[in-house]
Amino acid sequence: MIYNGGNPSVTIRTRDGGFAIGTEGWSGSPSRFDADFQLIKTDSLGILQWRRFFAPDTLGIEDFGRGLIELSNGGFIETGYRVGNPIEPMAVRTDSEGNLVWLRLFDELAQEFMVFDGSAPAVGDNFIAVSQSSAAMMNSDGDVLWHHNYGYQQGGEDIANVIATSDGGFLLIGGTFSIGAGSQDMFAVKIDSAGDLEWRNAYGTEDGECCVDAIQSWDGGYLLTGFQSVGEGRYSFAVRTDSEGDEIWRRRYNIAVGAFVSVVETPDSGFAVGGGGGYDFDLVRLNSDGDVLWQGSYLERGGQLNTVLLLDDYSYVMGGFMSGEGSALVRTTRDPLAPNAVTLLDPTFPSLFALDAPYPNPFNSSVSIDFELPTPDHVTVKVFDLIHGEVATLLQGEQRAGYHSVLWNGKNNAGISVTSGMYFVRLETPKVTKVSKMTLVK
Repeated sequence: MIYNGGNPSVTIRTRDGGFAIGTEGWSGSPSRFDADFQLIKTDSLGILQWRRFFAPDTLGIEDFGRGLIELSNGGFIETGYRVGNPIEPMAVRTDSEGNLVWLRLFDELAQEFMVFDGSAPAVGDNFIAVSQSSAAMMNSDGDVLWHHNYGYQQGGEDIANVIATSDGGFLLIGGTFSIGAGSQDMFAVKIDSAGDLEWRNAYGTEDGECCVDAIQSWDGGYLLTGFQSVGEGRYSFAVRTDSEGDEIWRRRYNIAVGAFVSVVETPDSGFAVGGGGGYDFDLVRLNSDGDVLWQGSYLERGGQLNTVLLLDDYSYVMGGFMSGEGSALVRTTRDPLAPNAVTLLDPTFPSLFALDAPYPNPFNSSVSIDFELPTPDHVTVKVFDLIHGEVATLLQGEQRAGYHSVLWNGKNNAGISVTSGMYFVRLETPKVTKVSKMTLVK
């Protein structure tokens, strides 16, 4: 889908299953000729529902949206900055229909050379915004709760993005000129929910590296993605760390992708990364060791990708812009490496081990078997009947904490369709076993 006008900075999945796009700038809104904040809302099929523009009354000054979060009531907060002297951090809040609730400029933060380059949700409807070497926590009314600087020296760091972590804290990412091995290295700062520093580290070589996005993996570690500059060339670059920020591996990718600008974790503990800086929407699939499993290019008409989202059915949505056309969303087919068991993307871990009732039951051709893991564990899911014993093994291996779903197609381990009758599904870990009954009717 193409949405005329604007260069989007971020695309998010919304609570209603649709998507929201925050734009980096807009040239030619209905009543203005300078750049404004723009917010686009679509349904789950990418069909435009509404589009809104936001700017202070002052004409002739450009406003650039860079971050976007959804509030618990379905409203939105878009963060960014307006170009001036000095450059001023700016944020707008809307209701669920995109109607303006408030617009604020943060003069006190501008005095400390802070603009809003990226943002992430926090506890409740609070949110965090980052820029340069700083981070600020704000509530949904735009009040600053705290503001801290995490740099080594003024102008030495450039924090360009932030992600929420599973412990309620945040990981700030970008580049540093103050420490590391080269002219610029990847920079990561781990802070707790109060903004207190836990650790900070640099990653790189004698060449120049910068981190653009990151993801916390199921084991608590991180994958940092971005680029490495070598002479006149630029290469995709990734660093894997443990939960304390210690490097596990680093990789440079000599593929036709200028930078890894967005990353998601896949249910098999691998990663899907989006490439930016080229002319296509590029998607690269990695395993947990960083090896390339497959690579695809989409929308080969000239453009720039900035966001990759993984949907519950293991397909991907990529957000970005098309050169000369505007914002764009592209949805792929299901990942060819999709396992039979798909981890649903629910941000809240279950509190108890559970096996849900198979659905539908009775079933005719296939049945869904859902289960919940409060912690990572080794899981086996098998189907039995009273006469033959084991019929089919549906899943066997390490699984991360979360909500999982396995599909049984009514076939045995030899791939032969079984007869009608009563069957049992058994979910087993080293400590717990659960059994549920289901009936196949043909």
